[in-house]
Amino acid sequence: MTQEQSRRVEAQRRPGTALRLLHRVLAKAAGSQRGFMLVEAAVAIGIVGTATLTTLGFISAAANAETHNSIETTAAWVAASQAEYVGQAPFVPTSGQYAAVPAPSGFAVANSTAAYPGGDGAIQAVTIVVSYQGSEVLSTEIVKVNR
Repeated sequence: MTQEQSRRVEAQRRPGTALRLLHRVLAKAAGSQRGFMLVEAAVAIGIVGTATLTTLGFISAAANAETHNSIETTAAWVAASQAEYVGQAPFVPTSGQYAAVPAPSGFAVANSTAAYPGGDGAIQAVTIVVSYQGSEVLSTEIVKVNR
């Protein structure tokens, strides 16, 4: 009988000794990995933290892109409305200005006229500028003919 086997037999005879023996065996096995679980936990927290920050970055970028897209879409709608209005309005002499269409909150629309290059006084270029909160978002030019 080996020494380990004799300890086990002895532990079975005395109450409470088996628990002490089990504790000693587990402590010996865990002793070699004492700081290992802490390192594993720190690495896992680092990985989860990095993944969370990356996900939040993607969500933030998507929200910014959606807001920018919404502003550009509204600006295109306002510019198209202004172009439609200018197309139906009576001809304003060159270097004049057409009335601005109502724009949604935060948006502003302006237009200016200039003589069309190579044309006569009955053709003009109308520049339409749409801005949002003071920053230019869209600028387009249309041609208006006096009929």
